[in-house]
Amino acid sequence: MTDTLDRLEREFLPSPPARILELGCGNGMSWSLLMAGKGYEVHGVDISEAAIVWAKEQFAERGLSGAFREGNVCEMPFIPDASFDIVMDGSCLHCLIGGDRTQCLQEVYRILRPDGVFVVSTMCGLPKSDEAKARLTRSTSSYCRTAVRTAR
Repeated sequence: MTDTLDRLEREFLPSPPARILELGCGNGMSWSLLMAGKGYEVHGVDISEAAIVWAKEQFAERGLSGAFREGNVCEMPFIPDASFDIVMDGSCLHCLIGGDRTQCLQEVYRILRPDGVFVVSTMCGLPKSDEAKARLTRSTSSYCRTAVRTAR
């Protein structure tokens, strides 16, 4: 994961102290922890109240600064428009289906700054069904293969 983050930083991400939001941050010990350690201004949203409490405790124990909030990633009215440089998916997006996924992506678009970066982390890999494969364009397929190779 740190190799992937290092490459993202070199090639795509704005430098610290850019503002980052982790969707589905859980206990804050994934992307949030790594990014806070690099000097980013870290925020996290998770639907689990217990996870948010734990994230706050974990950051406090480590002397790290982070703002964590319980909330639904499909509706984030507590976040102003164009307020984040980076939004990172904490392996949350693949859990959303249908209209929820669309709503989440619309929220990401709304809260990202115009030159912002959206990083999707998924454990799903490339499509396996013929129907799903047919929906990929040649350029999307190439990008997905590159992203999967990079993440390994």
